[in-house]
Amino acid sequence: MIKNKIRLILIILIIALMLLTILNVFIFFSLIIRQTSETSYQLKLESLKLNLYEGSSYVYTDIQYQIQAKVTNIGSSSISGFQIKCYQNSTEINTGMAANLESGASIIINCSWIPDQIGIINLSTKILKADAELSNNFTLIEVNNISSTGYDGGSPITTKFNGIINGSLKYLMGNASQIDTYEWMSSNESYLLYYNLSSLGLTGDIHIARMHTFFSWSYTDPIPNLTVQVNQSSGPSNWLDIEVDNYYVDRKGFGSYDFPSGTLAYNLTNLFNLNDEIFINFTNYGSSFSIYGASIVLITNNSGTNNRIEYWINEGCDILAQKYYAPKNNPAYDPYAIIPFSQPKNPSQINESKLITLVPGGDKGLNSMMFNNFEQSGIYNTSNDHLVAINELNVKEYLSDTNNNVVRITDLGDYIVPSVAFLWTKY
Repeated sequence: MIKNKIRLILIILIIALMLLTILNVFIFFSLIIRQTSETSYQLKLESLKLNLYEGSSYVYTDIQYQIQAKVTNIGSSSISGFQIKCYQNSTEINTGMAANLESGASIIINCSWIPDQIGIINLSTKILKADAELSNNFTLIEVNNISSTGYDGGSPITTKFNGIINGSLKYLMGNASQIDTYEWMSSNESYLLYYNLSSLGLTGDIHIARMHTFFSWSYTDPIPNLTVQVNQSSGPSNWLDIEVDNYYVDRKGFGSYDFPSGTLAYNLTNLFNLNDEIFINFTNYGSSFSIYGASIVLITNNSGTNNRIEYWINEGCDILAQKYYAPKNNPAYDPYAIIPFSQPKNPSQINESKLITLVPGGDKGLNSMMFNNFEQSGIYNTSNDHLVAINELNVKEYLSDTNNNVVRITDLGDYIVPSVAFLWTKY
């Protein structure tokens, strides 16, 4: 009997202990659930900033930027796994992620952005966290200085001279073509070029004589501070100073190493005869720059010949570097340097026509040129680095009878600077 009572008491104690354990477990989980329900997730979007490249106040259409959103956890608990979405005007452009943010801490979250238009653009950001209270969750900034970079097309090489004459169009690079690499000109340094005009075998008089000098990395903005002298001998006497007639400049336009490249055009008409040997001396009185060399183009006038031509001399400077291009669906993206020529005066009478293009930096063949419906890749491919690549192309069969003629040059992985082009048609 006593044993039965003891057994009953033990059973009651065990049951009571089990009930107490269950009660404690229930209370424990109730507290956890209550604490969880009372946890406050609070995020605040403190600021929004567009991270510009050093030294530039402009935003360029073909460069990637970072939109930086500063988010602070103003709640009492840490938060993990939230996002921000970035918008251009009302269109979503990208998403940024944050893995974890402790209470009281702040974080910078980046969204990458490539501008796709020139003009005023509104950028905005908002936080995405379903179970959090969000403060200042729609922040907007206005970007109003968007421009096109100098590394795509946009600086046409345009016609400086056009006419019809009994004569010829010829050009030469002189000993500048023998330079293996560009010539770095420090301050007070000189650079001498030699040209033998008689080697061209021309007769008559000089109608136009023009020199084009190609430079890059000019530490003097916008063009080098040069003194240029010409002479019919290399001696100390009879040197004649000449001034720049026109200059054309293009540049990167953002960040570091933003130095002008360009073409300097000089008028040499009435200074020489067709059988002369001439020397041209460049002296740098400014900061350093690189010189690629210089070409001379001649238009002759010979009334005693039946060689009647129409000629065009186009000048400019347009840097092309594919690695900085925007995506091709960007409406501001322009991969071509454009060289337009007016329609020939008498297209039905043309017997022959030649196009000559001069492109500094065309040393890898990673480029393409189109003339109306003609297209060829790898057309500028010198064997040496940093030389002026020259292409001569017979274009009679590609000339338009009814419209203007247009050259389009694009870079396909090189770094090229289309600068000068000559076109002539023979009747």
